[in-house]
Amino acid sequence: HDPDPDLRYIAALRLANLHSDAGLPLLLEGMQRESLFGKLTNACALAILNHPRGLHFLHSLIATHHTLSKQDRTRLLFHICGLGEQVGFELPPCDRPEDLPVETIFQNASDWIEGCSGFH
Repeated sequence: HDPDPDLRYIAALRLANLHSDAGLPLLLEGMQRESLFGKLTNACALAILNHPRGLHFLHSLIATHHTLSKQDRTRLLFHICGLGEQVGFELPPCDRPEDLPVETIFQNASDWIEGCSGFH
């Protein structure tokens, strides 16, 4: 009996958060999803694992974030902040929501990605 595909996918994400690549095939398969949110979720999990596919996907989106729709840019920021919490790159303080330091957050994420051995 094969487990539910959604449960397998959730398990793959959890394994990545624990720095285990046991779910790597499912995460790579998930990069084929059409939804940006799904791709971002997978890319962040792959980045935690230092996998080039996730690192390059995120780096490319960060570099072109000005071309994204407001909604997609917000999705990218949401995922990048979660990744920062997981891997430990600095997230700057924010006193007021309207002062959210988006550029600094994206730059810190980009610097972290560029420092990953899987990126080169």
